Amino acid sequence: MKNALTYLMLTVTAIVGCTGPERDGPAADREEIQLCFSLSSPPAVRAADPDETLVSDVNLFIFNSRGLLEERAFLKGGDLIPFEEGFSVSRKLLKDTPYDIYACANLGYPLTLSSVEELEQYRYYLTYPDEYSRGIPMTASLKGAVSKGGRPVAIPLERMMAKVSLRFDRTALSPDVRILVRRVTVGGCPRSSLLFTGSRAETTEEIFATGFTKIYPECDALNKDVTLGLSRECPVYMLENLQGDVLRKPVCPYIEIEAEYFSDIYYSGSGQYLIYRFYIGERKGNYDIRRNCHYHITVRPEGDGLHGDSWSVDMEHLGVQEHAKVFDLHPAAYNECRSGEDFHFRCDVFPPWTPVFFDKEWLEDESHLYSYTLDEDGRGITLHTKKGGTAMFYISAGAPVYRDTLALLVIDP
Repeated sequence: MKNALTYLMLTVTAIVGCTGPERDGPAADREEIQLCFSLSSPPAVRAADPDETLVSDVNLFIFNSRGLLEERAFLKGGDLIPFEEGFSVSRKLLKDTPYDIYACANLGYPLTLSSVEELEQYRYYLTYPDEYSRGIPMTASLKGAVSKGGRPVAIPLERMMAKVSLRFDRTALSPDVRILVRRVTVGGCPRSSLLFTGSRAETTEEIFATGFTKIYPECDALNKDVTLGLSRECPVYMLENLQGDVLRKPVCPYIEIEAEYFSDIYYSGSGQYLIYRFYIGERKGNYDIRRNCHYHITVRPEGDGLHGDSWSVDMEHLGVQEHAKVFDLHPAAYNECRSGEDFHFRCDVFPPWTPVFFDKEWLEDESHLYSYTLDEDGRGITLHTKKGGTAMFYISAGAPVYRDTLALLVIDP
């Protein structure tokens, strides 16, 4: 799932002299090396998306064969020589000599590190989850790089973040269902990452409270079809977060989609949304999001779109169409029976999460006529009659139905 990599090219051009605190060998044995950052064409993206090929600054580290820092430089726009496919920087190194070369792009500040160990242990922090105006943070490393006979040496320059491209597939929804995406957020989005080694968040303090977010119209691609029912892609971004196969909900990466919802039965109110949440990773049961990877995820709800095995659905803010609300008392509001008999009332409601209440004050007041037992689901009641009389009590339904009725049972009419 790797994107096409951006390469740091080392090209041999000429023999010149140089000086440096940890340099070995005479100037005559050195040759000028052009460090050529070769970039692909920028993608066509919205302003909210980072330019995936932009490089604004480079921290360059070159270590000699003894592991000593031969050169460290912080290079900005004016230090970069542009050419057709990117830019280059010239450096003077011993020819036919191995070097360990490290580069960090778009960090925004110079690194004062002086060893490979310090580089590998250094953690880069974001101030906010979409802090990419100067370009996506990138790194490159190659051990034992040798320049020979003018042939270039390529070093992969990897993005420290992953790209997740979402699609919405509406082809399996019922004809009456309409879903419009209004917000997409990355959860479990790390605040920081190690530069060169695998990185993950360990605690909630290492996670942004709200990760990379797109709001309408930035996420409107999910409402526009490429083919009938299948939307365009909407990209979101996050730093690497390698959580493995153990679901640690507070720190594992996930996507949250907020959408307007309309059907013959349900609707979302003004400014209130249906919410899909699902964890992401490299396969089912895995929660790794790797740097420099491009993940493609298709959300495909079925039927009414309110259930699924791969995600959870938060329906808290859904309203119910007035014609779809149900409040039915069975067998009826008025009933008769003989003393000593058990009589069962049942209240059917829709939507199914509607709470049902039996007025216990009335039930207790008439305990001389009967005792009672509530059904396990709270939707029904059985009266165990004792002697003749008229039993009455209120049954009511809460939100969103908000209806009630008076139930009567005449014993020994």
